Amino acid sequence: MTNTDRTKLKSPAPFRRFDTAKHAFDGIESNAAMGLALAAADIALIVDGDGVIVDLSFHDRSFVDEGAENWVGQRWADIVTIESVDKVGQLLDEAKSNSLTRKREINHVREGLSDLPVRYCAVPLGKSGMVLAIGTDLRSLSVQQQQVIDAQQKIEQEYSKLRQAEARYRVLFRMTSEAVLVVDSARETIIDANPACVDLLGRSISQIANQKLPTIFDSGSWMALSEMLGAVRSGVKAGEIIVSLGDGQTVSAAASTFTQGGDSHLIVRLSPHQPGSASSG
Repeated sequence: MTNTDRTKLKSPAPFRRFDTAKHAFDGIESNAAMGLALAAADIALIVDGDGVIVDLSFHDRSFVDEGAENWVGQRWADIVTIESVDKVGQLLDEAKSNSLTRKREINHVREGLSDLPVRYCAVPLGKSGMVLAIGTDLRSLSVQQQQVIDAQQKIEQEYSKLRQAEARYRVLFRMTSEAVLVVDSARETIIDANPACVDLLGRSISQIANQKLPTIFDSGSWMALSEMLGAVRSGVKAGEIIVSLGDGQTVSAAASTFTQGGDSHLIVRLSPHQPGSASSG
């Protein structure tokens, strides 16, 4: 290997370099191999045939705070979570029979703290019988994943509140004695009607839903009602007006708006007109 090749493989100076186990790289060009390992890894472990960590290297000083230096001399499987023990064994077994293992996420145990997640792959170190485990620090990814989980939980909580509010609305909508129509504001199409409205109009819900709002009113009253609805759409608070239904009934009509799913709707409330209670203006 030329000096140029060695320069290409040279990695930034890590916070800790391999020390006592440099002999593990016997059979390959040691400087090149170590440089490649360090360039590819946030943390790298040299593990002997018994699964004991004999040396390690890392770039980020935070691994010192995580107690990583204390891993040397311990069996790798003894410093990970129960769920990760089999993964460690699989990495070591595969490394002995393959040139490079597939990646696995290993969680290192931290006393009193959340686990330290690292994604490892492993490669055999020549004829030494040792294995080099090359790890990618997943702590930042773990934080991001937790943020996503927290956001999803918050959305689910808000959605649950929305469903509960909608359920309460449906109960009130069905139980109120006042006739209520829910209308698509843009198309003036009736979306829903409560039982009181069904009784007032003398039509089934299937005969009311999807009909144009003007069809249930007397043509002479529709102009006044249309003007009132236009004012409500514009944000003007309009009072009740007296209008006639298509069957000749005289009713008091009031309206308000609400938005659902980005669509604007009208709530039109109807009640039998009591003489002297309001005027059509």
